[in-house]
Amino acid sequence: MSEKEHILVLYGYQYHANSRIRQAAEKVSVEQYYDDSGYSHGSLHGLLFHVLRTEHVWLTILQTGAPPDLPLILEDFPDLPSLETRWQAEEQAMRQYIETLSEADLNAEIAATDWRGNTYQMKRWHILVHVILHGMQHRSEAAELLTGYGQSPGNLDFIFYEE
Repeated sequence: MSEKEHILVLYGYQYHANSRIRQAAEKVSVEQYYDDSGYSHGSLHGLLFHVLRTEHVWLTILQTGAPPDLPLILEDFPDLPSLETRWQAEEQAMRQYIETLSEADLNAEIAATDWRGNTYQMKRWHILVHVILHGMQHRSEAAELLTGYGQSPGNLDFIFYEE
């Protein structure tokens, strides 16, 4: 299996696991969904928005070398359905982007500039893997919240993912 195929499998898993979290989130009460639970991004809604926003920012950096001029803002995504709609678009855009990459593209270093104007040299595949691992961290937090609310997303281990 090529490196590109590995990345595509990992992104397939990423989107599968994200979907499982969102499906479980649909089952909690409105109060639970918006409760500021003390996690790094507050409510379950805030946590899911953070993961979506981060995926969007990194895809923009991968495509242009810089973060978006106008980042996504929480107020534009007031509920889970609005997050779901945007997430589907982001997933499609990321999959299309990865499909365009060659093995050499994956291993190439790119210049990535942050919002402060700092520029970093990073391998493209490092960024792609970072997005997956970042999502995993926050899915774990969301899964803990959901389980506490009686809505466990179930087993999210990669080993149980069927591509």
